[in-house]
Amino acid sequence: MVNKGISPDMYTLNALITPLCKDGKIQEAISLFNLMTRKGIKPDVATYNMLIRALCKFGEWSLATKFFTDMIGSEISPDVITFNSMIDVLCQEGKLSKAIAILELMTRSGVKPDVFTYNSLIHGFCHSGRWEEATSMLDRMMNEGVHPDVVTFSSLIQALCKEKRTKEAITMLELMSQRNVKPDVVTYSCLIHGLCSSNKWTEATNLIDRMMNEGVHPNVVTFNSLIDALCKEKRTGEAITMLEVMSQRNVKPDIVTYNCLIHGLSSSNKWTEATSLLNRMMNEGVHPDVVTFSSLIDALCKENRT
Repeated sequence: MVNKGISPDMYTLNALITPLCKDGKIQEAISLFNLMTRKGIKPDVATYNMLIRALCKFGEWSLATKFFTDMIGSEISPDVITFNSMIDVLCQEGKLSKAIAILELMTRSGVKPDVFTYNSLIHGFCHSGRWEEATSMLDRMMNEGVHPDVVTFSSLIQALCKEKRTKEAITMLELMSQRNVKPDVVTYSCLIHGLCSSNKWTEATNLIDRMMNEGVHPNVVTFNSLIDALCKEKRTGEAITMLEVMSQRNVKPDIVTYNCLIHGLSSSNKWTEATSLLNRMMNEGVHPDVVTFSSLIDALCKENRT
């Protein structure tokens, strides 16, 4: 290009860096960036965003931080994309204090955080078991006029359920309805699993009725949580009924589904039903594992059928 007398500019730089970043050729993109800047071509916010996002995507958060610092040092103002990329990668790395520092810098710079900004932070706090700070961040985002979405609420509900704070998780579900945010299968599955883990299987079965009435289709994770809870309560008849509901709704049972049922039936001394279920799972192409056979062997031994 230079040999032909064509002077590359910022737009040329961006056009060349874009495909390199998309293909994960980070070092080549950085080399090109360095070459161009040495030739006096000044990058813009789009150039830095491409590099920072690519570095974050491929786990190079230290280099991403360096480019972020260089960007500010070059008096190029980061935008919401830049800040979001940095906050997201810091949250993924568990560096929440640094992520909050970037949020404060974002605010001081006059860049308004959006739902993606807050979702990254809330998910980061939830993943670290810091649900109180996560709920505080929810309050902050709503006070700033940023509307939480299904991802925001699902992260919080999952965190509350892990802490066995199912009452507060249900309250969060109601807050979703008040704000016209429709729960999805992830939201309901988290709640149902949490209720089952807290031995609140009646509330869990009520919730599956509610989700189906709202047109949200339960998946294998949803059903597995209920089946496991019912089997632990020795309500194997109802658990088998739930298996049939799965079939009716075209949800394919997996190894977890069958292992829960076989273990539940074996523990209830229903070894005939348990072995029948083994045949059914193999006919459906679900391969039994060591857990499956251990449950059956234990049941047969208890019946002196060695």
